[in-house]
Amino acid sequence: MFCSSRPVTRRKGPSASRGSGGRKAAWEQAEAASLNRRIQLVEEELDRAPERLATALQKLEEAEKAADDSERAMKVTENRALKEEEKNGAPGNPTQRS
Repeated sequence: MFCSSRPVTRRKGPSASRGSGGRKAAWEQAEAASLNRRIQLVEEELDRAPERLATALQKLEEAEKAADDSERAMKVTENRALKEEEKNGAPGNPTQRS
């Protein structure tokens, strides 16, 4: 066992609590500032969300229109090809070709 002739004294009172309490208060203030900044960033992102949604919807409408136009053009091309085949006969059939 450890034996000492001097008694062990621990600091108590305002000076002891000021050191650890001051650090705790500073940490809590820093944490609060960090959380407030995070709240501010989330609110700013929320404010931008409707603009981003409107932009995305506009792009979606443009893409939908382009897809419809492309599908329509594909059907026209298919119909023309079918009419050509009917007019000239099936491909690979040399008797009906001109």
